[in-house]
Amino acid sequence: MRTKQWNGDVDRKPWGDGPWRDEPDRRQWVDRETGLPCLARRTELGNLCGYVGVSPGHPLHRRLAVELTAHGGITYTGRQESVIAFELEPEDEQDLWLFGFDCGHFGDLVPSIAALLPGLSLGNGTYRDFRYVEIWCRELAAELSALLPPPVIAPTDMVPVKRSLARRNKKPSKE
Repeated sequence: MRTKQWNGDVDRKPWGDGPWRDEPDRRQWVDRETGLPCLARRTELGNLCGYVGVSPGHPLHRRLAVELTAHGGITYTGRQESVIAFELEPEDEQDLWLFGFDCGHFGDLVPSIAALLPGLSLGNGTYRDFRYVEIWCRELAAELSALLPPPVIAPTDMVPVKRSLARRNKKPSKE
């Protein structure tokens, strides 16, 4: 999967000025530490959501996982959908199961609500920017990766030993 970002998915003009003006609407990347695909996207309300995908073979693939840690808790588990989707290459795993969270909770500033109803709690909170969502995606990816069993080393993956230690430490004969 290639790292990509998109602009123009959401009309931000009605929200006025704010940190959201210079951010993309969507960004996808592969987490460097875990190799898991991550996605951050802006909703029509202006708040951001983050998602991490797992492939078949992961113990939580096609399972609910409410015990995972994320900003505001896990608010989405499921397949990719039209809005919540990675742009994948043909060689990428297509059957991703996503775990997601959103930044539209009490204490979060939601741009559209802040513009319409400035006194409402979702308008007075803290705006959670792309950097914040990326950090939480990395944390979620690390948590999901830790659930994978350790890799099994097959005998064919081992490096053959040509001489034993005893032979190597033996002094050569003077013949």
